[in-house]
Amino acid sequence: MKKYTYILYMTFAIVLMMTSSCQKVEGDGSLLSGEEVAVTYNITVPEFLMLKAAAAPDVNMLRWAVYLTKDENPSSATDMSLAKLLNFDSCAITSNNINATVKFIKDQNYVVIFWAYNSEYDNYIIPQDGDLRTIRMNTTGLKSNDATRDAYYGVDYVKSAKAGSGSGVELKRPLAQINIGTETLTVGSNTVDVVSTEFSVKSLPTAFNPVTGAVSEPADITFEAAAPIKDNGNYLTLQSGNPVKTYTQISMNYIFASPDQTQSYDISLKIKTNPGGDINVDVSNVSVKGNYKTNIVGDLITTSSVTTSQNIVY
Repeated sequence: MKKYTYILYMTFAIVLMMTSSCQKVEGDGSLLSGEEVAVTYNITVPEFLMLKAAAAPDVNMLRWAVYLTKDENPSSATDMSLAKLLNFDSCAITSNNINATVKFIKDQNYVVIFWAYNSEYDNYIIPQDGDLRTIRMNTTGLKSNDATRDAYYGVDYVKSAKAGSGSGVELKRPLAQINIGTETLTVGSNTVDVVSTEFSVKSLPTAFNPVTGAVSEPADITFEAAAPIKDNGNYLTLQSGNPVKTYTQISMNYIFASPDQTQSYDISLKIKTNPGGDINVDVSNVSVKGNYKTNIVGDLITTSSVTTSQNIVY
C-alpha cells in the first residue's frame, strides 16, 4: 500500500511540474518554453465615458489578447494570420486609468490587442478562445439609439518582452457616432413627439480589425425602430454647423468605421411622430470616420432638408 501511495505521489509531482513550467505550444506544433514575465500597462479610458447620462450605460469591461509573432519589428503591418494567440484576460473598468498586467515569455515579440465594451450586452461577437484579431458586430436584433454598443480599442507592439512597465495605451473608438438632430419639433401650432427612429445603412461593414484598422464584411443593415435617448425625460441636444446652432437629437447610432480613412454610406431614417406619422429621410454619401462623430441636422419634421458635418469625438 505504501509503495502504491508513493507511485501516486510521484506521478502527481511530475504532472504538477509540467503544468507550472510556462511552456506554450505554437500552432506548428513546436514547443515554446521560456521565462514568463509580467508587464503592467496603464490604459487610459476617455473621461467622458464615466460621465454619461443614466440612459447610456458605461463601457465596463476591458479585455486583452496577446499574440506571439515572428515579426522582428511588430507593427500595424504585421501579418496577424501568422501570429499565435498566447493568452487572454480581462478586468473591470472602474476608473479612467486602469493598470492591466499582461503576461509574456521573455525576449519574444508580441502584438497586444485591448478591447473595452459593455459586457452586459451581446453587441459584439468575441470567440470563446478570446481571439480579438477580428471583432464582429452582432447583427441580430439591432436597435436604433442603443448607447450600449459603444466600444473602444487599443493596440501595443512589443519587441523583446521584458518585465516592468509597458507603454501607456489610450483607447479610441473603432466606431463612427452618427447623430441626427432636428431644428424644430413644431408643425404649425403643434409640438410633436418623436416616438421612434429606424436607421438603415447600405453596405455597412460588420467586422473590424484592430491591428490594421480595416473594416470588412459589408451588409445592408437596419437598426430597428426605438425611442430616442433622453435624459430625465428630456431630449438630448447637439450643436453643429458654422455658425453653431443647437438641435434636438432624435437619433444616435454607432457603426464600424476605419480610423485611418473616411468612408461614405447611404443612410435612410424613418421617424415616427405623435401626432403625425412616418417621416422618411434619405441621405446619400454620408462621410464617417472611426473615432469621429457625424451630425445629420436640419428641419427634419417639416421639410426633411438636411446638412451634414463631421467633428472629432474627443
